[in-house]
Amino acid sequence: MEITNNKTAEWRRASSPSIVFITSPGCHACRAVRPHVGTLADEYQGRVDVIEINAVAQPDVARDLGAKATPTLIAMTSGEEVSRHVGSGAESDIRKLFGAAEDGQAKTSRRISSGERRIRLLAAAVTGVVGFASGTWWLLGVAAALLGAGVYDLKPSTGDSTSVRADEAIRLIDSDDAPILIDIRSVSERGSEMIPGSLHVPLDANFASNIEALDTDHRYLLYCATGVRRRRAVRALRTKDVAQVGDIKGGIRSWASCGGEVTAAAPEQNGTTA
Repeated sequence: MEITNNKTAEWRRASSPSIVFITSPGCHACRAVRPHVGTLADEYQGRVDVIEINAVAQPDVARDLGAKATPTLIAMTSGEEVSRHVGSGAESDIRKLFGAAEDGQAKTSRRISSGERRIRLLAAAVTGVVGFASGTWWLLGVAAALLGAGVYDLKPSTGDSTSVRADEAIRLIDSDDAPILIDIRSVSERGSEMIPGSLHVPLDANFASNIEALDTDHRYLLYCATGVRRRRAVRALRTKDVAQVGDIKGGIRSWASCGGEVTAAAPEQNGTTA
């Protein structure tokens, strides 16, 4: 099913659960995920509708739905979004969306904020000290539970623990706890293409001084052209006590190949912005 601009309001009023599949011509990630969508559409036939939107032919509809990259899949119930997935993914990822649309609630877990994490870890430390000092072993069990509650959502990836796959990065920027993207390439490289909304802090002689202004409580993802320069920049940020820092594996080229949005830098953006 494909909708047109003048059908948007009517479709949004529909009560049936649906998956909005936003694609674009020539999108490799769209082609990769399409078989999963087709298989699940057959499985959920009569329970969840699938609506495909061509972001190039229907840019107003895609923009209205907040699609920044293709493919974007949005689980909707009664015209309201309950979950979304951006980029390529396994059938299990897409299945969660169909389940979310049918149930009317997201199947994803929420990443806790840095403030919540500090409170839980502090409570764990205090409870552990009191339990150890008093010999009250059940308090140590409570401390362990509080510690787990403070770190349960920190799931390091396998291999290079600082790296995030491009398709994962695309999903992350649309999450509630979206990281801040930092472009570490040169001014000339950024002038040709960039990821919209990213800061520009070139990895040059001034890099160490430029990153002093960054808030150490934020989470950052760095990117270069292909990922070659990433480790040096990540190490530099960690020496400045920026704990939540990683990089996009494969750089902007991998990001673009997964359907991530890239654009030419505006003149005022073609320079250091942090």
